[in-house]
Amino acid sequence: MVKKRRIKPLTKYDAEHVKAVRKNTGLSQSLFALALGVTPMTVRNWEHGRVEPRVVATRVLI
Repeated sequence: MVKKRRIKPLTKYDAEHVKAVRKNTGLSQSLFALALGVTPMTVRNWEHGRVEPRVVATRVLI
């Protein structure tokens, strides 16, 4: 029997985390934005720490 563990999702996503997730996917900022349904400018803003992803986007970043 496999024991299920709950992983508590991060409540904050800093610029480094967002960039690391994108780089792990191998996608450019433009393609990453397209996959998340946001603009490339939004991804750039996340990666530069200007703004944090909203709840909907954070579910994909987990």
